[in-house]
Amino acid sequence: MKRSDRMLAILLELQRKGVVRAEDLASRFEMSVRTVYRDMEALSISGIPLRSTPGIGYELMEGFFLPPIQFTALEASMLLLGSDYVANTFDSTYGEAAHAAQEKIETIMPEQQRKQVQQLRDSIHLLNLDEAFHAPNVTESAQEILGLVRRAVLEQRDLSFTYRSRKSSPYASEEPSGEPSGIRNVHPYGLIHLRGIWYFVGHCTMRNELRQFRLERMESVNLLSDTFERPSEFRMHEYEPEQNFHQEVTVSFAKEALPWVRENPSFYLTNLEEREDDVLATLHCRNEQDILQWVLSWGRYARVLEPQSLRESIKVHAAFLVEAYREQESSK
Repeated sequence: MKRSDRMLAILLELQRKGVVRAEDLASRFEMSVRTVYRDMEALSISGIPLRSTPGIGYELMEGFFLPPIQFTALEASMLLLGSDYVANTFDSTYGEAAHAAQEKIETIMPEQQRKQVQQLRDSIHLLNLDEAFHAPNVTESAQEILGLVRRAVLEQRDLSFTYRSRKSSPYASEEPSGEPSGIRNVHPYGLIHLRGIWYFVGHCTMRNELRQFRLERMESVNLLSDTFERPSEFRMHEYEPEQNFHQEVTVSFAKEALPWVRENPSFYLTNLEEREDDVLATLHCRNEQDILQWVLSWGRYARVLEPQSLRESIKVHAAFLVEAYREQESSK
C-alpha cells in the first residue's frame, strides 16, 4: 500500500472509530508502531487536527470531516447489492432507508460509472431463501413484529409476548405443563437472519438465561417502557446458540432414497453411512420431536431404529393417517 493510500485509510479508521491506539493501527495496516508515529506526525503537519492522549490513543478533533469519498464502480456495486438485499429482507422501515441510500449513491455517480454499476448489478442476483423455497410473502403482522423487536434491541427496552414453543406443535407427543405458550418477558440483545427466518437473542426472565426466539412463533407482542442494560461482554457477532443436541436418533433408509436424503438432509443429520442393505442416518437433536416431521416426510423409505419412544410416536401418527384415509374412502 502506498503511503498516501495508507494515510487516507488511517484517517478513515479514525473517523469511523473515534479513538484508536497506535498499536491497533500498526496491527490493522501491518506496519510498525514507529511508522504509525511518523504517519501521524505527517498528517498533523499537513493540517489534519489530531489529538494524541498518552495511554489512550489518537483521535480527530471535533468538527473535522473528510470530503465525500469517490467510489469505484465495483465498490458502488457492492453497496447497492447490499442495499438491494436489505430492502428485500428487512422490515419496511429499513427497506425504505435502503432505497433512499441507493438513490443518493446513484445520484452522485458520473453517468459512465452509473452504467458500469448497473451492468454489474444486472449480472449478480442475491437469491433470498424465501424466494428459493417459494415462501409466502411476509405478512403485515410479521413486518410489525420485526419492527417492534428491532426497536426493542436499539432502545434496550423489554419485550412481552406469547410464544409457541416447538413442544406445543401438533408433532409433539405430549404437552409439558407450563411450557408451551406462556407469556415471556425478554431483554432483546440482537437479531439473526438465518435461512430466510428471523430470530432474536435475549435474556428470558422466566428462565433467567440467554434464549433464542423465532419471530414467526411470537404473538401478542408488546414493546414495554421498562429498559435494561445489555451486558458489556455480549457481542452479537460472536454469539453461538447452545449446541445441546444430546438426543441421538438412528434411521434406516432404503438405498434408493440415498440421493434424495443427501439432497434434502435434516439440519440435525450428523452422519450418513451406506451399508450393504440400507443407509444408516445418525442424527443429534434436542429432543425427538425436532425430527419427527422430517422422518414422517420420507414415508415407507425411512424406518426409525432408535430411540424406541420415537418409533412408538411414528406408529401413532401412521395409525392416524391410516384412519383418516379410511374415513375419507368410506365417505365417498
